[in-house]
Amino acid sequence: GGKEDISVQILAALGALATGRPVKYSFSRRESIAVSGKRHATRLRYSLGVDAEGRITALKARIDALAGAYASVEEAVILRSASFAGGPYTIPAADVVARAVYQTHAPACAMRGFGNPVATFGAEMTMNRIAEALGMDPLELRLRNALEAGKPTLTGDRPSTSVGIKECLEAVRGALAGYEPPDLGEGWSSGIGVACSYKNVGLGIGMEDSAGASGEVLADGTLLLRIGAVDMGQGSNSAMAQILSARLGWPISRIQVHSADTMLDPLAGMTTASRQTFITGNAVLAMADRLEEELAAFASEISGIPREELSLSGSAFRRRGSGRTVATLAELAATAGSRGRNLSAQARYVAPATRFSLKEPPQGYGTAAEGALHAAYCFAAQATSLSVHLPTGTIKVHDVFIACDAGRVINRAAVEGQMQGGVMMGLGYALSEEYRERLGVPETDSFGKLGIPRIGQTPRIHCFIIENPHAQGPFGAKGMGELPLSMGAPSAAHAVRRAAGVWIHSLPLRPEKILAALKEAGGGTRSAKR
Repeated sequence: GGKEDISVQILAALGALATGRPVKYSFSRRESIAVSGKRHATRLRYSLGVDAEGRITALKARIDALAGAYASVEEAVILRSASFAGGPYTIPAADVVARAVYQTHAPACAMRGFGNPVATFGAEMTMNRIAEALGMDPLELRLRNALEAGKPTLTGDRPSTSVGIKECLEAVRGALAGYEPPDLGEGWSSGIGVACSYKNVGLGIGMEDSAGASGEVLADGTLLLRIGAVDMGQGSNSAMAQILSARLGWPISRIQVHSADTMLDPLAGMTTASRQTFITGNAVLAMADRLEEELAAFASEISGIPREELSLSGSAFRRRGSGRTVATLAELAATAGSRGRNLSAQARYVAPATRFSLKEPPQGYGTAAEGALHAAYCFAAQATSLSVHLPTGTIKVHDVFIACDAGRVINRAAVEGQMQGGVMMGLGYALSEEYRERLGVPETDSFGKLGIPRIGQTPRIHCFIIENPHAQGPFGAKGMGELPLSMGAPSAAHAVRRAAGVWIHSLPLRPEKILAALKEAGGGTRSAKR
């Protein structure tokens, strides 16, 4: 999320203007930690009402986020905290207030999840406490209240397509059937915690969300795709090439992606909000439609066969009826090159309009589209299996079971990579990561002091991908950039409760907090496995 805020950019730009030369500005690790924005530290107060059958009747939430000393994107962050405050459930009545509080502290900025992880912690911790009070399976409680297509979210949005939270919960429940945590021996107690969440795909909230794409056939048979999206390792370039290849039948090995050059490539907007697969992907599809027409017209021109008798199939234009190959895509590229003919197309995709208001009017919205807060949502559920060493409060995570509804999957390896990375980021957020200041000076000024997990702490991660295509996504795809980290903290805290018998309501779940809670509860000698 730090890419959305300012650190070195202005200094480097001023240097370039002053010298007329390229300028590179580098921070040391200590300087970077001191200057960069942080995730909003947040205080949550939740009240949730349910009936005797466990159906939610009302929610009251107060969310106070520490914004730091200067204005950044906190208004947008707390807006997301408010809109996702209740989790992926149908809630008949809600009273939610989210505030950003300025204080002498390092400025807070965007970070993966953008207000969603903190709200998920509040909602899911409350759901798990409700389940325990009712003596109900926490997965069953969620299934009874889970959002369905056509049902309202907290804000009155009624998504009509690709609402896969129930499938995610069922996948996790199925994975846990027959699962037994490893027995670490004397002093260790095990537990399994669960949580779920959902997150927007695209900017939404009344903002225009658009992206462009252009394609050009080169003489050597390469198809040059230009997009503005920045691939920072999330795999957007590969996904766009796959979408184009699937649409035209152009071999992916012959597609060259050029991206993120503001002088040469079409605008793609922000690389944020898990939006590129949905927004830029649709732009690539629209461009491919136009390029097909260019190719078809050229094939008709060189063959003398009317355009309406040609169809694209298997990397070649064929004559309808007979199926005879008229010209392959490679042949068209070579012929166009020899004739100096430019075969190219461009398109711009604009996502459906959304609204800004979080409050549904008393009479409701006339149509689902009228009440849309976002173009799409992705959904996820997670179970975390861990053990607590009761004498010391140490936590050992064994297995994580995560199920995500990302719509139609474009690149399975990339989606699983996002899920695995999100799980580890979520566990770091839950168990060890913490930034501290004293009188405005960072005390945590290195990676080691920040408590970021190391590779050796990675548990077994079991990924379940739910393909629930979205009607407006490219080939039904949505997005999967941010959501996988949101369930880590509440599922880990729930697992600690089941292992050690204590609720820890603050993050990270450090050993000293567990020992203090055990002492306060009169425990400390509990050793039975759960």
